[in-house]
Amino acid sequence: MRLLPRKLRTRFYYSIAAAGASNPDTVVLTASDLRSNALCIFLQGNVVLGSGVVFGDGVRCVGGALKRIGSKTASTNGLASYPGAGDPSISARSAALGDQIQSGTDRPYQTWYRDNSPAFCPPPQGGSSNVSSGVIVHW
Repeated sequence: MRLLPRKLRTRFYYSIAAAGASNPDTVVLTASDLRSNALCIFLQGNVVLGSGVVFGDGVRCVGGALKRIGSKTASTNGLASYPGAGDPSISARSAALGDQIQSGTDRPYQTWYRDNSPAFCPPPQGGSSNVSSGVIVHW
């Protein structure tokens, strides 16, 4: 697992990390430094966007066939993880969404989340959402 480069850095840095093994799938994605109780969506792509795309107040580096692997609400200390208790594994969820992950392939992951602070990134970007850094999991 390796971290995707963050193209634009600000004084706020929202990150995602992956831990566990890919075979059998015990991978857990954890986003940190989020706003307390923020809605988060864990995204999986099959392409890394080299120069990124402005997405809300951040830069999305995960592209291709995007899959919403899962959604969570950040804890009061700004953490959100997928999968949690009762959730399917990442590879099982991906397969259920039509993307059977083959052994030896890479998938990039990123977290989208609500960030309703209008002062964070004023217009023209200035939306009500942001994205974390990205991470690549080698399956």
